[in-house]
Amino acid sequence: MLTLILLRHGQTQWNKDGRVMSRLDIPLNDTGQKQVQVSAEKLKAYPVSKIISSPQLRALETAQPIATRLNLPIGIEERLSEMRFDRWEGKDFNEIKGDPVYKERRQNPFMKPHPEVETVLELFERTKHLLTELVKEQGCIVCVSHMDVLKAMMCQMVPVPIEEFFTFEIENATPKVFTFENNKWLQTTI
Repeated sequence: MLTLILLRHGQTQWNKDGRVMSRLDIPLNDTGQKQVQVSAEKLKAYPVSKIISSPQLRALETAQPIATRLNLPIGIEERLSEMRFDRWEGKDFNEIKGDPVYKERRQNPFMKPHPEVETVLELFERTKHLLTELVKEQGCIVCVSHMDVLKAMMCQMVPVPIEEFFTFEIENATPKVFTFENNKWLQTTI
């Protein structure tokens, strides 16, 4: 049996300020540091056998206290990387909400590929391949990543149509626990 714990990184100052981080390495703020300590404590109750993380700094800083507490290495998984939003890096949401590319992204997950913005469909493809590999494993795996990446994974695990992607919200450093049994995902509360 596989237990998969999805964990969004702890809060950064840019989260608090509503700025787009994309794949920039923004560290956790003090609140984020405290959040990940709480998460690490909660996860002690699980027989975690593996930790995989996005390569972005905020995800690695979230994974580290868990890895330290459980004496496990952190595996870097590129497919857990934040969505690529080169067009909006460093901008706050008020600055981008009028951008036609942003509007199209919000209204149409199937938008045509754009050189400065990874599409939701592209995100679903990369996370689908990761989930296909993970279901072949046994044990308890912690996946530390970013809100949009985890939302894409959850849409496929629950499952719900891709059009519902924007309805999911995932709080910073709040674990979501799923088990894979009889070829389906079941969510459990922590």
